[in-house]
Amino acid sequence: MKLTVIIPIYNEASTLGILLGRVKEVPIEKEILVV
Repeated sequence: MKLTVIIPIYNEASTLGILLGRVKEVPIEKEILVV
């Protein structure tokens, strides 16, 4: 199973790095869409 994570980043530049790091740590096959 593949998880798709959609992350809206409007006005979120200060937290994007932290959020991406946490999502990448999850041990599930995933794709990350940043919009």
